[in-house]
Amino acid sequence: MDIDFRKLRHIYLQEKKSPQRLARVRPDFYKLLREYVRKERDNLAHSPGVEDVQALMQFANLVKLVGDTISIRQRKIVQMAISASFSEFYEPENLVGWEQDMYNEILNTVRKYREIALSSVGLGSGASSSTEERSVSPPSVEESVGQPAQPAESSSEPPTKEVPTPTTVRLRILKSIPAFIGTDYNTYGPYEEGAVVDLPPGVAEILLVRNLAEVVKDEDTNAQV
Repeated sequence: MDIDFRKLRHIYLQEKKSPQRLARVRPDFYKLLREYVRKERDNLAHSPGVEDVQALMQFANLVKLVGDTISIRQRKIVQMAISASFSEFYEPENLVGWEQDMYNEILNTVRKYREIALSSVGLGSGASSSTEERSVSPPSVEESVGQPAQPAESSSEPPTKEVPTPTTVRLRILKSIPAFIGTDYNTYGPYEEGAVVDLPPGVAEILLVRNLAEVVKDEDTNAQV
């Protein structure tokens, strides 16, 4: 059974309705969700109406709905791990796929924090040895000096300079675009035809594949954010 926007919104509303319990989803929920997003992205890139802003808005709404649903489940999983750290009898419900492994990792971290925190104030299983006593003390002057540091071997080759990854792409808007939510869940626009804007690569890609914008050369400097 596939996932569509209506079914995903139903899951989202279930997550919001119960602030603590995860909504019940299929074991392959994330796989189905990935396939759904990929299909909608392909439809966006290859649909015949390359200037159809409505299709862009629909995909942006899907991206936001996916992000919001995952964020709610994330908060619940963290809270479940915190609750389980206080009781050995707490059993999490409705975890699927890799969520179970993530939950176990968070639970171990929370329990470790609780153990160290209690020990630091003289309680818990480590009360006989405080956190300060168990921490690694700084080395003495003699230990710090130790053996003289060996000089680094000189190299005739100049250090390689890393090429920074561009954080934005400069575009010229080819058609007026209303405000929309990008793949990073931030709101962009509205943009008028002819405007030059700097956008994150993921957001710029959507406009480029829809022929709603074109890449601007470096000499164009008057850009909006």
